[in-house]
Amino acid sequence: MGGQVNSTRNSVYHFHYYPKDHLKDVDFRDDFKEAIQDSLVNPEKPDSHVLETLSGRGTLFEIFRRDEATRRLDTVLSECNRDLRLMDKAVRIAKENQERDHGEREFITERFGMSVIQLLTTNRYVNEHETFYEVAEESL
Repeated sequence: MGGQVNSTRNSVYHFHYYPKDHLKDVDFRDDFKEAIQDSLVNPEKPDSHVLETLSGRGTLFEIFRRDEATRRLDTVLSECNRDLRLMDKAVRIAKENQERDHGEREFITERFGMSVIQLLTTNRYVNEHETFYEVAEESL
């Protein structure tokens, strides 16, 4: 069984665990203690190149998070555009209904979308000022 602990940016500790070999197990314990001690003494330094790559600004995690936020905002825009078309349709039908007899009037059964705005205000996945979310909440 093997593993690695990165205690500094330039120094990586490799260690192997040998549960059935007492002499090799001593080396594992020494290496492991040294890696833990280094982590305690230098808590600001990353322990893993993988975690360092996946967290923080400009990292894979941030890129994926930004991509997900962009897709969600595209959905917000899509729902807003759909709602604008529905509003235009409602105004048009209301004007046409003024010219029609009572029994010939048309009614809209579609509803305005709210789910993506609710998701936006609930998850707050865009790094915006609080007033941005207040305006979004007012639309609900």
